[in-house]
Amino acid sequence: MADYWKKKKQHINQYNLIARFYNARYGIEQYKKYDDVLSILKLVNKNIILDVGCGTGLFINKIAPNGHFVIGIDISKRMLQKAKTNCNNMPNVFLICSDADYLPLKENLSCFVFVFTLLQNMPDPERTIIEIMRIAHDKAVIVLTAHKKAFTKKAFIQLLEKVGLNVSKFFTTEDLKDYIAICINHNKHNITMEKTFIP
Repeated sequence: MADYWKKKKQHINQYNLIARFYNARYGIEQYKKYDDVLSILKLVNKNIILDVGCGTGLFINKIAPNGHFVIGIDISKRMLQKAKTNCNNMPNVFLICSDADYLPLKENLSCFVFVFTLLQNMPDPERTIIEIMRIAHDKAVIVLTAHKKAFTKKAFIQLLEKVGLNVSKFFTTEDLKDYIAICINHNKHNITMEKTFIP
């Protein structure tokens, strides 16, 4: 358990340090992932969308102008400060400083959950995904990425299958450092959600 919290503290300190230049260093890579996902996933209605590990709010800035109610969650206060600045004029955006393993949100909250660039930083990715599934509707769309240096393709797919996520689309490209999985949540609840579309 000591190693569990030690790893989290190391990542908090790391992201607090790089917050001021995160967009300049990693923005192009992040936007490539966002564009690839959104070219496949059609957000056809205004929805409650969660961005877990939202960082400086790059993805929020891409989707919030479309009228979605977006909740951004990150454990790094300095990353969230940057996100707050970036999302300052958006009344439909809410930011929460929280550990992704202990989300202060009720069950079955969201139809869409996006988890970019987070799992490789978590001491127990399985636990993290289960917590994310808890706050997602049954049949909600959950998008997760996994860094290729931290996960093999096989290990990432096995992790998703172990927690009970149905992988609808799995892909990567040579210019991406991550695998991307678009999944359907299957939890014990049966809540009606707005229509979604994945070709």
